[in-house]
Amino acid sequence: MAFLENWIKVKGSPLIGDAYFPRLDAAGNIPMHVAWLAHAETPSAVQRLYYLAIASAKRELILQNPYFIPDRHAVRLYADAVARGVQVSLMLPTSRTSDFPIVQHASHYYYGSLLQAGATVFEYTRSGIHQKVLIVDREWCTIGSTNFDPRSFRINDEISVAIHDPEVAQELARAFEEDVRGAEQWTLERWNDRTFAHRVTDRASVLVKRQL
Repeated sequence: MAFLENWIKVKGSPLIGDAYFPRLDAAGNIPMHVAWLAHAETPSAVQRLYYLAIASAKRELILQNPYFIPDRHAVRLYADAVARGVQVSLMLPTSRTSDFPIVQHASHYYYGSLLQAGATVFEYTRSGIHQKVLIVDREWCTIGSTNFDPRSFRINDEISVAIHDPEVAQELARAFEEDVRGAEQWTLERWNDRTFAHRVTDRASVLVKRQL
């Protein structure tokens, strides 16, 4: 459907018939579903997918994303997750390795609230990262193109696939643990010790977050 919507917008005609949609035999046994950006007048399906997943976590929540600009509702969801005993771990790029450092500085602005709540924040130092992965309780996960930011939730054409399969979720969690070896962990003390210039850059970046 996501592809068809874009095709119709560009070409003005739908793709129909067996030539485009041949009958396929069932294959595999992993439950999954797809969410993509909804029309502007409706809440974003991908945002709802992310937020419901965070709210549903019982033990562990892992997020890897190159562009992370949460709104106040997302920050509260992460804090609430920690409060009910969920281990929350986030991994983002550094401002040096990100291809858009201004986005990472906007992320820094929110580190304080997340760290105070008890979340663990890593920055991958070996290179930039581009995976958009969310893992809940090592049983359910999402992969796709969706960044955790206003542009992905409200403007861009984004698509995410949610997979309910412990084997897939465990494989992604093991990849995260391997990446931790190349990451540095932020602490609340480090966040509080940011230079004045760093604080100003973070704050200025947040002011234009809807444009990032």
